[in-house]
Amino acid sequence: ALRDIDLETYTYRAGDRLIVRQTLTNRTPSPVHFQGYLLAPGRPRIERTFANFEPGSSITKDFILENADQLSGRNIRIGLKETQGSRVWNRVLTVP
Repeated sequence: ALRDIDLETYTYRAGDRLIVRQTLTNRTPSPVHFQGYLLAPGRPRIERTFANFEPGSSITKDFILENADQLSGRNIRIGLKETQGSRVWNRVLTVP
């Protein structure tokens, strides 16, 4: 877990897409900056930026994978890396 950052990750299917939704809430007294990414087998890396993330605010980003049936039952990795610090977070998810 990331200290003072509330993190929620949801996955769901929408037609032939897999949507991985990540919501962060900053509980620190200062702005923070993270680079989010999703890695899936045989797919390009997807990145999302959580920049100027102010104290008390929440940000939601979606990572969308097309042709999700090709990934069904396989593992994907979602992660965050602090761009102005050293914190990292990773989670492995199985595609439904």
